[in-house]
Amino acid sequence: MENVRICYCVLPCEIKGFVAKRFEDGEDYYTIYINSNIREEIQQETLKHELSHISNCDFESDNHVNDIECLRH
Repeated sequence: MENVRICYCVLPCEIKGFVAKRFEDGEDYYTIYINSNIREEIQQETLKHELSHISNCDFESDNHVNDIECLRH
């Protein structure tokens, strides 16, 4: 996937990861933040989950974030 950056950082223990989007020069750019304090297996699952938000165009959805999360789990 193009325009995707992955950052491993310390996050609160209840947050496994999240993705942020920015629009610049006519293109979408995504940064996925993964909690560096969780097991590697969980990090990989979280990365796949966050990538699914990008590939399913969830940022363009009119659905509530809770509904989107239910779809992705």
